[in-house]
Amino acid sequence: MTRFLNTARKIALVLIVNLLLLEMLSFLVVHSLAIIRPNLRLDLTLGQKFDTLTDDDLASYWAHRDELLGWDRAPFESRQATNSAGEKYSTTFSSDGARMDPKDHDATLIATYGDSFTEGAEVNNDETWQVYLENLTGHDVKNFGVLGYGIGQSFLKLKRHLEDGRVAPITMLVIYSNDLRRAVNNYRWFLNGSDGALLAFKPSFRLIGGQVRFFSIDHVNESMTLNDLNSLAVESAKYDFWMQKTKLYFVPQWPYSYQIIRALPKIVDKIGTKFQAVKDDRSLWTTQEGRLVAQHIVQEFYTATITRGSIPVVLFIPDIRDWKDGRKIPPYHEFRTRLSEHETEVPFTIDIYEAEFDESRFSILPFQGHPSPYGNQVIASHVFSELRELNLIE
Repeated sequence: MTRFLNTARKIALVLIVNLLLLEMLSFLVVHSLAIIRPNLRLDLTLGQKFDTLTDDDLASYWAHRDELLGWDRAPFESRQATNSAGEKYSTTFSSDGARMDPKDHDATLIATYGDSFTEGAEVNNDETWQVYLENLTGHDVKNFGVLGYGIGQSFLKLKRHLEDGRVAPITMLVIYSNDLRRAVNNYRWFLNGSDGALLAFKPSFRLIGGQVRFFSIDHVNESMTLNDLNSLAVESAKYDFWMQKTKLYFVPQWPYSYQIIRALPKIVDKIGTKFQAVKDDRSLWTTQEGRLVAQHIVQEFYTATITRGSIPVVLFIPDIRDWKDGRKIPPYHEFRTRLSEHETEVPFTIDIYEAEFDESRFSILPFQGHPSPYGNQVIASHVFSELRELNLIE
């Protein structure tokens, strides 16, 4: 027995020594890649990006940051820009942070929350679908959409409004076809690689251990320097869906041998020589994580609105850019179908996919950009008819 234990100890010692040697070798290889293929190192790539930021950029970030949502529209905010067709348009916001409404109405009937397709990007204040819907209903329709929002941020904003007592008879959560991709993302640069997203930290929802978990941005505070935020951006990769899926980068951390395994395909493949923004997220709606995250947020939306006496409605908007060769079933279709088939504890649903319209005129340019004034009229008309069909308005 003693001889057996001694042999086992020797074997265990040899294994431990070999593992330590492997880690030491991996440590050297990982750090040598800083010279050979520095573009594979997330810390080096982001470090170069953050070096271009200034104290003014940091001050601007703190001035516009929202501690819950990441960013939000400020009261009386105003901007002018040029849309995809080269036309000038203006965007202004009222005292409550909603997009400015050129008409005077009585009490609010509907409050809408979503991304740029809700805000009305690329059109003037009087050309959003909410304004056209106001013309049809004769009542005020609030536009609380925000550029770059995902389904998670949209829900968190409307929930905050409800908790503050800002309750409309109907609350509408708008889900654009690509919005789910943003719900599982905690740092916007991981999605688009834009320099403008280097300080875009945001909340996210992830499926961890079979449960949907909410990841806040409470750890971001105004005492942090650019170096602190740089380190935080690198750390965020551990919990971001897209960085875990695409594995475009790796970070020099233990276990280094695992980092080597991750790095090998990129070392020999030029696909790892530059950032690749996540373009195609259609499969996310069919994954377990995508379905459960969307289901969790929609269920929370239902509970929050019903509890405060508002009627919950989910509006789905497909990606018309996919329809160049004819209409295609949107990636959220199965999810929406399952949602509609439930008989209790689900919000009403409306889908622009079911509307009849000229697809080539829906966007600012044919199959490019955000909805045109015509596209926003299509949305308003279909929403109006569906709300009447559901007996939610007269």
